[in-house]
Amino acid sequence: RVLEQGVFTHLIATHYAVPLLLASGQGLIATTVDGECGPLYFNMAKNSVEKMTRLMAVDLKPHHVTVIALGPGYMRSEKTLADLAASGQDWRNTSDKHLAASESTRYAGRAVVALASDPKVLCKTGTGIHTGDAAEEYGFTDIDGTRPHWSRFWESQHPK
Repeated sequence: RVLEQGVFTHLIATHYAVPLLLASGQGLIATTVDGECGPLYFNMAKNSVEKMTRLMAVDLKPHHVTVIALGPGYMRSEKTLADLAASGQDWRNTSDKHLAASESTRYAGRAVVALASDPKVLCKTGTGIHTGDAAEEYGFTDIDGTRPHWSRFWESQHPK
């Protein structure tokens, strides 16, 4: 089920998006990926999407279609808030350090908008970018005005 939801959803979406992007002569496909943590099948799914991103980038670059793997951080989704008995207003008042360092679901959306608005984004095709790095590069913030950087937070909590 993880492979089905994690890989097939990207394949199906791109199957329908690519002809539209080719017809327009440009575009952006942003896949979503995650770091190297979690169970085996989760990692297999996310690594498959990263590989798919690189392969599609090669095929679509001549058509001015950019394919980027976007790595959002720990998302403060409605499910996450419900699981942690928090709300959209009081999530900062938590002892959960991961939730305190989280980002809204809109943060990744803002990263996609910034990438799609970049006239030189084709240079990034086949690569990956964390939402925190995109925020620093393009100057956007999360909905609360902060600029969370999950990968830096994770590395500070789990040194190699």
